[in-house]
Amino acid sequence: MKHVVVFRCALLPGSETFIKEQCLHLVRWRPMLLGLERASGCLPLHDIPHQITHTNHPPLLQRICRWLGWGRGLLPSDALPLAKGHQPDLVHAHFGPDGVMAAQLAQDLGVPLLITLHGYDVFVSEAHWQGGSRGRYMADYPAQIRKLASKPWVHLVAVSQAVKQQAVHQYGIAENKISVAYIGIDTQKFTPSEIPMPSRGLTICFVGRLVPKKGLHVLVEAVARAARSVPNIRLRVIGDGPERAALTRLAAELNCPVDFLGHQPPESVANLLSESRLFCLPSVTAPSGDAEGFGLVILEAQSCGVPVLTSARGGATEGILEGQTGFSFAEGDVETLTARIVELIDDAPRLEAMGLRARAFVQSHFDIRDCTPRLEAIYDHMTSAT
Repeated sequence: MKHVVVFRCALLPGSETFIKEQCLHLVRWRPMLLGLERASGCLPLHDIPHQITHTNHPPLLQRICRWLGWGRGLLPSDALPLAKGHQPDLVHAHFGPDGVMAAQLAQDLGVPLLITLHGYDVFVSEAHWQGGSRGRYMADYPAQIRKLASKPWVHLVAVSQAVKQQAVHQYGIAENKISVAYIGIDTQKFTPSEIPMPSRGLTICFVGRLVPKKGLHVLVEAVARAARSVPNIRLRVIGDGPERAALTRLAAELNCPVDFLGHQPPESVANLLSESRLFCLPSVTAPSGDAEGFGLVILEAQSCGVPVLTSARGGATEGILEGQTGFSFAEGDVETLTARIVELIDDAPRLEAMGLRARAFVQSHFDIRDCTPRLEAIYDHMTSAT
């Protein structure tokens, strides 16, 4: 069995269950998670090998070096021996900036580097990076990822065709250096509710971090409008983030019938999803250029037998069957979203039929047990070529 070090700067935020799930579903490769620090609200990692480094640089020196743009050269000195202890054949970094940070580690180990691009790492504009708003030490990230992508021992994998095309056309990365590998979801964890569609409340569900690119303000306005003709409609918002206070105020101003449920454990998310009539991910492009790379939650909803409305870049074009398992709409198009909600929310037979197709679609195309072997095939190809 071959070994892979999966690198993420912080292990592992609650919003990144997909990294853990992908590791747990590897069959022919044995993973070890390696991070520089433990994330706030860290996911439980007792069921997967993992290591956290310990920095040996004084805090003042770290700050000065980051300010000068030398932060990537200050991986803690124990990162290499910790990684070596796993005897890796490959380093796999999630997100472009972490890939740049892990490049020296892979070189020191003498193994290939695979970088998964998730979305913000190629959607955020070069001007935004260069402006230093994501840290002075990452101001040259676009140039760094382009340079790194040209190396023969480096390959990139995009979570959707939309992310790949962005990397090719906006970042100038050669098309043959990027594969597309969907992460997928566990269809055995996300299953339909025993509550039949006609017995459910007229509930729309949203799951995600409350940040600008998720576009929740679009859904709040659409539900407020829909409530004028569908009095019993209700929006459930699962997730938290910096936009929560502003969104709560907006909902009150518009008289939107909404429940802000905050962060919920995975099992509660699955239950709340499966009890809904519709799921909506109304993503927009943020001022920084950041946008949704796919939106795995639209797969989770469909796996629960719930039709989807979305404007997510990759999700709207690759993650649904238009008109069969859900509908796409243009970013920020409140009018179209409102019309779809009014059209569908009280039509239980139609929603039920769409939900059945949605689950079958996800099971046949996006089950993580089928998606992960495709990632392992990329691992195999990279290591056989070295």
